[in-house]
Amino acid sequence: MRVDAHVTFLDPGRFAYPGLPDALRQRFLPEHLSAPLRRNRFDGCVAVSRTADADETRWLLELARDSEIVLGVAGGAGGSSPAQALDELMRRRHFKAVCVRAESLADRDTILLLEEAARRNLPAELVLDWRQLAQLPALWERVPALRAAVSHLESLPLRPEALDEWAAAVEAAACLPGVHMKLSGLLRPEGLQWSVKALTPYVRLLVRCFGPDRLLFGSGWPLCLSGAGKWKESLAAFTQMLGPQPPEVREKILGDNARAFYSLG
Repeated sequence: MRVDAHVTFLDPGRFAYPGLPDALRQRFLPEHLSAPLRRNRFDGCVAVSRTADADETRWLLELARDSEIVLGVAGGAGGSSPAQALDELMRRRHFKAVCVRAESLADRDTILLLEEAARRNLPAELVLDWRQLAQLPALWERVPALRAAVSHLESLPLRPEALDEWAAAVEAAACLPGVHMKLSGLLRPEGLQWSVKALTPYVRLLVRCFGPDRLLFGSGWPLCLSGAGKWKESLAAFTQMLGPQPPEVREKILGDNARAFYSLG
């Protein structure tokens, strides 16, 4: 099974999306992604919410219900009662992970939400700034049973001095049980400089530290469109950065790991 493990559907007329580039302030729906996925032999995708709003998650679940390509949803569960929100969302068969976007992983509400997720054996989707990666060991001390996929490559500053700081955090994160890394956000938003050559050391380090069983490919669609233009370019860039790999390793990263992590059909 091939799965794009990180896409975002958007409807700016329905939801506010802080920080969304102007070029993306339009509707992006499953029908806009279906053709490139099929052309490249992908079975479907995981939709990741852009906000912590549970209403956005419910909307994504409606899209999943009506679309063959949306295999699962990683959604926010904002509200005063995380336990109640998770119980409600988990009754929907496409809800596969709770998505967390927080300025600090030590925030009390964030900890409570992740504790509730771990108690239910529900994975978490951690969308982080690159500096937040260093907070993961402290988070795992608080929630040791947590399983999480970490997405943050789109925020990486491509500077040699930053690579060393990031590498130390990656090595520490790789020692934590239950942590998976997403190879997503590889094509940078408009205005940020990037190249396959510049990003390859970051990808290769993740491969070395996490191995073939804890890495997930995600295109980051439609964010990649504002800088690069096509979904396929994200896949091509990933393939070049990954370098030569045995077919079974490539297939794990391109979908088999996502199927297992998110318990897809």
